[in-house]
Amino acid sequence: MDEKEIQRLKELEDKHKKDPESLNDEEKSDLEHLQDKKELQEGIKAGMTQFLKDSGLLKTLSKTPVEQKEDELTKNSGYVMHKLASLLANKDFPEAKAFIKAADPMTGDSQGDGGYLVPDITRAEILEKTPTFGQMRNICTVMPMDGNKIIMPKEGSIPTFNWLSGSGENKEIASSKGSFDTIELDPRKGAAIVVMARELLNDAKPAIGEYIIRKIAQAKGTAEDSQFVNGTGTPFTGIMHPGNTFGKEVLIQGSAVEDLKYGHLIDAQYGIDQNYLAGARWLLHRTWMGAIRKIKDDNGNSIFTPGNGTEPSTIMDYPFTLVENAPTTAFSS
Repeated sequence: MDEKEIQRLKELEDKHKKDPESLNDEEKSDLEHLQDKKELQEGIKAGMTQFLKDSGLLKTLSKTPVEQKEDELTKNSGYVMHKLASLLANKDFPEAKAFIKAADPMTGDSQGDGGYLVPDITRAEILEKTPTFGQMRNICTVMPMDGNKIIMPKEGSIPTFNWLSGSGENKEIASSKGSFDTIELDPRKGAAIVVMARELLNDAKPAIGEYIIRKIAQAKGTAEDSQFVNGTGTPFTGIMHPGNTFGKEVLIQGSAVEDLKYGHLIDAQYGIDQNYLAGARWLLHRTWMGAIRKIKDDNGNSIFTPGNGTEPSTIMDYPFTLVENAPTTAFSS
């Protein structure tokens, strides 16, 4: 915990001690989070202290055990662990970071350089994959739900306009009225459970808890993309699933990206009411771009226009989003 978090925790604990009911929901959440973080940090510190005691390496946590040159002492594994524990116990994190960096070269395989004596220093980070996910949430209208069904009015039909014969005087005008329907938005529940040993959670040098939370968010974003694009109806029907009947469907003769032609894109674009084209964009898998960038219009001009820094790249004057979970072949779309 940094100084800011420690101060925040103290303020919340003092406020809770005076009047537990005075905390709002956000403050209660912050208090619980900071208390858990403090408990985890103290557990790691206690575990390191006990390890040093058991191994006979701990003399004091406030000063270095002997007076020698630093470059000689870093060849001794006991000194490295003792010095690091001392710095962490005294919250001297900048110095601890510098010490780790200085000791890091000693983690090699050269016995003459003391490499066998110094334990490998585990980086306080995990090399993560960087897949593309969460794209659909960025371009969709997001409506927060509190767990209850949402009923939205939907336009059915509009009033009828009638042309009258002659001058229109004394002519009967047929009456009409608009109609409305509703759309029901039912919430769907999703979850992820990760099982790990308490020792791993408490003792792992990388912030394993934060890492797992990020991975759950990544898995959720990927699952949303998959459902919103290709969902088969359980729990959602994706916008590119063949079961959907809205929009304009254009049949491509073949199952490969090379079978996509200029005429197909023209038919798809202008098969949609022009009112819906305002703010429209193409959604496609990246594997289609190789074929699309080779397509030219009837005048020999490329249908792909690269962006210029302020304006995005376009396909036939409309922006596009590459969705990793979109169909990869004409057959599957």
